[in-house]
Amino acid sequence: LTSAFVIGLSPASSRRSSIHPVAQQNRIATTSIISSPFALSSKSSDEESQQKTSTTSLYDDLPAKKPWTFGILTSGFPPQQLLVPFVKFVTFQVWRLMMNELVTHDEQGRFIRESFQAGNNPAPLDLDGSYRLYLGNPCPWCHRVKAAVAVLGVENQDIPITMLIDDAEKASKGGWILPKPSEEDKTSIAEELITGDLAGVYNFCYRDILGERERYQGRCTAPLL
Repeated sequence: LTSAFVIGLSPASSRRSSIHPVAQQNRIATTSIISSPFALSSKSSDEESQQKTSTTSLYDDLPAKKPWTFGILTSGFPPQQLLVPFVKFVTFQVWRLMMNELVTHDEQGRFIRESFQAGNNPAPLDLDGSYRLYLGNPCPWCHRVKAAVAVLGVENQDIPITMLIDDAEKASKGGWILPKPSEEDKTSIAEELITGDLAGVYNFCYRDILGERERYQGRCTAPLL
């Protein structure tokens, strides 16, 4: 206790002199080992940065066809904290409006099929070759109808089937366009039923109900018979 108390109260010089020479050597060696990695790391990082600068010429010359921008986010006006939420809100509202127009659904997201303008006729059909069925692969209701037609054995014999193409960018209304017609269909079927989109088929089917130059105002959905 006395020696420890004396060492603890002794001046710094006496403490340094009281350290064993071997311990002092180890201490110096440890200090040099600890400090050397920092120097090596600093040197290596400098070399890496110089190497990147020498091999990368991204900022030496600006590209000839740089994309044009308003510079809104870089200028700071309007503030990014206000601009980004506003753009997200507008984008979401436009997307929701488009989805409501294309697919009617309730608050839980369940699909709601609207009734036709002229109503539905549940009477049995006389399969005399005057019917045509329009189906689309992305639609689950079309899957059910196609399965029923296959089970009944009336596919492409009593009821010709037109497989629609899902392309909302080309369709004038809804999302269905008609495929390229066959040579046989071109000579035996009205042009509105085999070219264009499904909206044209609806307009043709309702031609006796609609007025002159009037278009079908409902949704153009599939499956359609």
